[in-house]
Amino acid sequence: MNVSNEKGVVVPLIAVLIPVFLGIIGLAVDTGFMAANYFRLANAADAAAYASLDGYDREVWESEGRIVIDPQEARQLAEHYLRENMGGASITSFQVEETSVTIEAETNSPVFFMQLFGFSDQQLSAMAGADLSDPND
Repeated sequence: MNVSNEKGVVVPLIAVLIPVFLGIIGLAVDTGFMAANYFRLANAADAAAYASLDGYDREVWESEGRIVIDPQEARQLAEHYLRENMGGASITSFQVEETSVTIEAETNSPVFFMQLFGFSDQQLSAMAGADLSDPND
């Protein structure tokens, strides 16, 4: 085996592998950041759903003993709590039944390293629900 013919093989190999390694590292960092943002969004949506349950009609509760959620008040509470827990998030779907609320929220998650490879911010969404009914009924 003639070693003198293999000079300079390492430099082109490293030149090819550096972008591959940067891509893998960037994917790991950006995916981790997106996962963290998703869990923050899911927690904020949960908080908003539970907070919106306080928007029940107190007059109906006091006079009839029934729980009826006021959709306008419940949505205002949900939007407030969503903003407090994750500033850039917004409610995309808000459904009220007599004693329950279902919320879908979304936010953008920025990418950092993957911009080098043509990727842009990713849209994340999460759904949460809460219910005031008695589970024993």
